[in-house]
Amino acid sequence: AGSNAGYYLTADKSSDLNNIFQTISDNIQTANIDLGSETVIRDTVSQYFDLPANPSGIKLYTAAAKADGTFADDVSASGVTAAIENGVVSVTGFDFNANFVSKELKKDGTYGKKLIIEFDVTPKSDFIGGNDVPTNDWEKTAVLDKYGNEVEKFADEATTPTVNVPINPPAFTVNNRTIYRGNSTSVNGLYTLPDTTGWQYDYVKVTAGAKTVATETVAPETCTDYTVTVTYAPQTDGSRNNKGGTPNPMTGVSADSTATVHVLQPVVTASVSDVEKYYGESYTLGGGANGSISVDWQDLTVEHTDIPAAEGTAPFTNADLTLAYSSDSFNGTVPKHDFDVTVKVMKGETEITDAVITTSCGVSGSVCTTPATDKIYTVHVRTCALTITKTGGAAGEPYVFTVMKDGQAYTEATIVGNGSVTIFELPVGTYTVHEDAGWSWRYTAFAMESAELTAGNPTGEIGCVNTRAADYWLNGFSTVVTNIFGAVSSDN
Repeated sequence: AGSNAGYYLTADKSSDLNNIFQTISDNIQTANIDLGSETVIRDTVSQYFDLPANPSGIKLYTAAAKADGTFADDVSASGVTAAIENGVVSVTGFDFNANFVSKELKKDGTYGKKLIIEFDVTPKSDFIGGNDVPTNDWEKTAVLDKYGNEVEKFADEATTPTVNVPINPPAFTVNNRTIYRGNSTSVNGLYTLPDTTGWQYDYVKVTAGAKTVATETVAPETCTDYTVTVTYAPQTDGSRNNKGGTPNPMTGVSADSTATVHVLQPVVTASVSDVEKYYGESYTLGGGANGSISVDWQDLTVEHTDIPAAEGTAPFTNADLTLAYSSDSFNGTVPKHDFDVTVKVMKGETEITDAVITTSCGVSGSVCTTPATDKIYTVHVRTCALTITKTGGAAGEPYVFTVMKDGQAYTEATIVGNGSVTIFELPVGTYTVHEDAGWSWRYTAFAMESAELTAGNPTGEIGCVNTRAADYWLNGFSTVVTNIFGAVSSDN
């Protein structure tokens, strides 16, 4: 055998016959090489293509050489057979010794003939495609003598015929993701590609990403759809395939799909209740309001169902939130009237303005006038009452008492004759009563017992018992009455 030029012809589409073998007969100048009918022409198709299902798909022809160097029409080859085994075509029965092509008329009166072997190859179903794809495994494609010895390869790596195979991108999977607001997720986590390290991807390069996204991560504030694009581009421009073929654009073939990033929003709720306090008590805002906070991270898009579990950790939990309270002009002591307390949910120094704060009244006998979700609870103020009872006095005569709170004069009360008077709307504190000597000058007044008014004991009584003294008054006939004061038990 001589030069291996012209041994291969490749069709540019499957309907054309793909002449894998050009006869080597015209390159055999002598019969010194024994290539009789037992010669084997072995053609090994590359791993990217499938052979016909059976030998009937292989067409065998011969064409007689003519004096002008051309060939006559093809005729069916007689005595030549083909076999297919493990992706290899083997053809035997053609006597190259007898049929070698000569420029001179041979002794048999012919110029020889060539053997033509034709069959279609098709890209394997899982082959992605690409440009300049070799149709044959050149290392395993050769002419073998009757002993199985390799006589000549048909080509080398540089001259093996190639074709441009249209790219057939496989399906890929998009992955919906779920994040907490304020967190991020990786773009390459939005899709799953097939394993691109196999032979199926030898002639393409694969790129993937989300349209309009130039970063490696995304951190949307709300649920967002991303168009994921996967592009399969040929690694070469197809210029090696000078036999025609189907060119593939360098931009490749792209496929789009949509992935959703679900964003969980913090739904913060809090609850407080109204409070009952007594006038004059010391009070810390928020005390007794039973304040509680809860945060629930939710996808607020109603039509979103079956969302994936959230990745990462929530930016904050209940433990990171506190309630803050404020009230205009409040100085730490409960005033005489009801007052409102504004409630805020705070994360550090930042207010969560969209928190839903619910207020329950919960105070017996009180009328709640503020809405349940106005972020305000009410301190309902109660007052104390003190009853002063006068006994031993003269009927029809007025008696004046100074009411002392915590040792300081607070108010006055007057009782005419013997009887009682109740002073209402008092703050909590320790009360004593002193009778005014200017009004009870016939009696001797002295220090009285105290009454402790508290939230737990908001009512009290103090009794004043006057006893006429032994001394006579003015004319020597009247006696002086001594004032006796004491705390009166509430069950008297």
